[in-house]
Amino acid sequence: MTIISAASRVEIFLDHSNFYNGLRQQFGDGRIDFVKLVNRIIGPRLLTHFNIYTGTVDEGREPVKASAQQRFFTAIRHLPFPVRHFTLPLRYYASWPQTPPQEKGVDARIVQDLIMGAVDRSYDVAVLLSGDQDFCEVVKLLSTRFPVKMETYYPMSRRHLFEASHSCFTHSEVITKIFYKDIS
Repeated sequence: MTIISAASRVEIFLDHSNFYNGLRQQFGDGRIDFVKLVNRIIGPRLLTHFNIYTGTVDEGREPVKASAQQRFFTAIRHLPFPVRHFTLPLRYYASWPQTPPQEKGVDARIVQDLIMGAVDRSYDVAVLLSGDQDFCEVVKLLSTRFPVKMETYYPMSRRHLFEASHSCFTHSEVITKIFYKDIS
């Protein structure tokens, strides 16, 4: 009797600001080729969705940054795989521009989508592209209560997740200089 096993279904969750700023801090540039990144991560597995979570710049306050961000949004709409893009407005404080705006709600949205995907069994493997240690508890929950595997990839400058990742992820990988060259 032949057993046919389906390829693992992979869903990627990109905390864009965290990942981009970590790469920029580590390598001086945060720009990457998303097609190369996705191909490197999924290998022979099946990509179900590439989820990108972004805080949006206020065009009235920062028109140059907002314009650059719109070019990025346009570019990701043309990627050759299923992309879901989630945006939340950046929070600007009264002391802006001395105090930079902050992302609020992005991590909560990623956690929500990780949990709902596991509940709905929409993926076999969740890949988190972030170095934020705040995700470790939800990852532990998912890996103990659902038949899913968790992987993470993050810049070394975002090593907050490094120690935690060994205990709660099936696979974790630091973005090295060689890895970065392969995806940029």
